[in-house]
Amino acid sequence: MYYDEAADAVLKALNTSEAGLSSEEAENRLEKYGKNELKEEEKTSVVKLFLSQFKSFLIVILVIAALVSAALGELIDAFVIMFTVLLAGILGFVQEYRAEESIKLLKSLTSPEALVVRDGKEVKIPSSLLVPGDILLLQTGDRIPADARLLEVLSLKIDESSLTGESVPVGKSTDVFPLETPEPDRKNIAYTGTAVAYGRGKAVITATGMNSAFGRLAGLLGEIERERTPFRRNLTSSGAGSGLQPS
Repeated sequence: MYYDEAADAVLKALNTSEAGLSSEEAENRLEKYGKNELKEEEKTSVVKLFLSQFKSFLIVILVIAALVSAALGELIDAFVIMFTVLLAGILGFVQEYRAEESIKLLKSLTSPEALVVRDGKEVKIPSSLLVPGDILLLQTGDRIPADARLLEVLSLKIDESSLTGESVPVGKSTDVFPLETPEPDRKNIAYTGTAVAYGRGKAVITATGMNSAFGRLAGLLGEIERERTPFRRNLTSSGAGSGLQPS
């Protein structure tokens, strides 16, 4: 993340300078690193998302057990089993739906445009075209479009509540911090999705898209969709232990 290196060393490591990248070099890096966007899987309809909760082998066995119990006249057992199946489906659906909505929210926090130095000139470009090594110019009200190491600050304070939950803006600096410094205390780094609350600054972009701290958070949210809820995990273990023998 370059928080433990001096500014000139960071520029050298990223093969850039405060004059910015050339348009040609930026294009080459865009091909290498890809667009500065949060990736998400193909959108699933609400109905499909709900029905997908009932595809597991365990759920099918439980439904069969409920039908057998009903056929034998044991309606209370059938009701309990079906209620368990429905509850598992609802909990799984809610968890996955919230994960999808959270990723949408994260995407809405990113800025559509950014002010950078390209070919030695200040220009506004779509944030999706930013690459590591770009020189980013920040001012009050801007949303940070990519992770960046600060090179210059002028009374710069950044609202990082979208990442840390902390409501008080963080004062930033260009100081070098020890390697063991926790991520929230790396005050020479500006993170994607946060916002400039006060002041101005200049920074060099170090990570974009899914490689940024914001991207890693989005990736973790995406993993929630592929994991079973604790309720369904307990249901599976209980079913395996009991042999799922219908009465």
